[in-house]
Amino acid sequence: VYGTPPEQAILVNTNVLIMSIGATATFKVRLNTLVTSPTTVTVSRLSGDTNIAVLSSGSLVFNTTNWDTYQSVTLQAGPATPTNASAVIRCSALGIADTDVTALALYNWALASRGSTITGSNGANWDKLIDGVTTGYTATTGFGYTFWTNAVNAPGSMTLDLKGLCAISSMK
Repeated sequence: VYGTPPEQAILVNTNVLIMSIGATATFKVRLNTLVTSPTTVTVSRLSGDTNIAVLSSGSLVFNTTNWDTYQSVTLQAGPATPTNASAVIRCSALGIADTDVTALALYNWALASRGSTITGSNGANWDKLIDGVTTGYTATTGFGYTFWTNAVNAPGSMTLDLKGLCAISSMK
């Protein structure tokens, strides 16, 4: 095969990771091309709320046998995290361009999937509802969210229309 090989890059399975306050969430990291020697990808918080932290897998080693296999990184939004905090998590390795993931920690949020809708009263930030987005790793309809914290007229009510039979793995 002729041509210039692609530049080494750090790949992640998502650019935005949403979690609730006090919870953990996981994203995955791998390389785009074969490495000739072990390559360490360091994962750390670059900026943002200090209560959002890398809980596990802050150092990932890729070699000739696992360069194309995703490795998990777990983040945690501590219980003292302020309302609706965010942080930039950086994946870096010597000689490779950095890749960032934005971590969002939200209070009182609800998710809907596969075409579901969320309606209600007294909620805040209904404009942030992102239902209908296609995710990069499932090729199905993604999720939406809303939250009530700091709404002047909270608490309110919410209706989640799942649009059909489905399994719910988590509701907070």
